[in-house]
Amino acid sequence: MSGLDWLAVLLWIVVYDVAGYLWRRHRVAVARQNLFEVRDALFIEALSYKTRADREAAMEVREVINSVIRYAHKLSFVSLMAYNLTPELRQIGEELARNRRLRVQQSSKADHLEAILRQVVVEVNNILVHRSLIVLALLHVVTLIYGMVLSLEQAFKEERRPKAHAWKGWLQRFSEAVPSIAEIDSLTTRYT
Repeated sequence: MSGLDWLAVLLWIVVYDVAGYLWRRHRVAVARQNLFEVRDALFIEALSYKTRADREAAMEVREVINSVIRYAHKLSFVSLMAYNLTPELRQIGEELARNRRLRVQQSSKADHLEAILRQVVVEVNNILVHRSLIVLALLHVVTLIYGMVLSLEQAFKEERRPKAHAWKGWLQRFSEAVPSIAEIDSLTTRYT
């Protein structure tokens, strides 16, 4: 490799690292902002709760949201795997989650509070996927392959000719079937 090739590789690595760093920070900031909005809406709504069980359940959900906001920058697949591979931590976490779930289920607002918890899970998943550029790239590749398979299958069914003729127009069908990266991103953030 010549000096120019090494410079191109070095430049690629630097740009990839800087872009990845900025992207991860941006996605964590977006997730935190969404969680702040959910938490604030819950706080205002909880002021109208009449029973103690409802207020305590809302406080439990707020604690979960606050924990995710506080540690969002540390969430990653590596930390998730480390947590899942450590039986003691997993047991403690499952017990805490079970206790919280019982308090929320005792509330008359259980359905609404569980919907809020599902929003939190969506945000955590967004953070995990978007913080890992490799996983994000793999997600896009899998989506493209899936779209290609669907469009080819449709072309084969529509043509009813030998497979050699079914390739005609498959690229157009493929481009219509596969969502753009912006559409994929909007699907992941639609429920927030």
